[in-house]
Amino acid sequence: MNRENLKEKYDIIGQNKDISLYRKRGEFTYGIGYCGNIELRKGKAYFNGGVYSTIEELDNALKKWEKSLPYPVDTYNPMYRECYRIESRIVWYLTEKLGFKVKYNEWETCYIKEIGPSYNISFQIKREDDGVDLTSRYGEYYFTEKIEDINRGVDVINTLVNTEVLSMAKDMVDVISVCGDKVTNKINTYISSNDNIFGIKKISFKDVMIDKLEKILSELKSE
Repeated sequence: MNRENLKEKYDIIGQNKDISLYRKRGEFTYGIGYCGNIELRKGKAYFNGGVYSTIEELDNALKKWEKSLPYPVDTYNPMYRECYRIESRIVWYLTEKLGFKVKYNEWETCYIKEIGPSYNISFQIKREDDGVDLTSRYGEYYFTEKIEDINRGVDVINTLVNTEVLSMAKDMVDVISVCGDKVTNKINTYISSNDNIFGIKKISFKDVMIDKLEKILSELKSE
């Protein structure tokens, strides 16, 4: 194995003692295709404690390493600053793990998740030299925290999402409790149904509220 062999399979940067390998265009779906750093000596590649004599052996080791990582392999690129690494992992966690959608406007990028027709949670990320400022918004309330470690960032996100979803759920419970059984059992609504020829059926307001609450709690548990 030599540099020319590597160039047939990867895009490479660096000298033999420290070579960064990148997937060819079209062979990756995230980032810039980083897949690992190796040292090349006497026709063998040294990577992550192993020694490999062929491109196939090396590539299998790179893929195995990638699968073992908790975050996308591209975020382990040594060329990235730590603040950018944290930002990239937070964005990946919000969008890929929690299902937040990206929304752009002229001044900022937001990551938003709708929970029901009238509720949403949003996050904004501002990269700084010493970390990332993570701001969440729920209704008119804002919360900002400096994130200097990705594990701390995940903890903050999960805590805020759980708190805000449970607050919304509490609002729904409060509506049910304030109305009381006598009122909620008398308020009816109609939903689509195949149970009869009219294609609709009548259900109670209380049943609708309870059903929505159960779905919200179920989604929260699954995340």
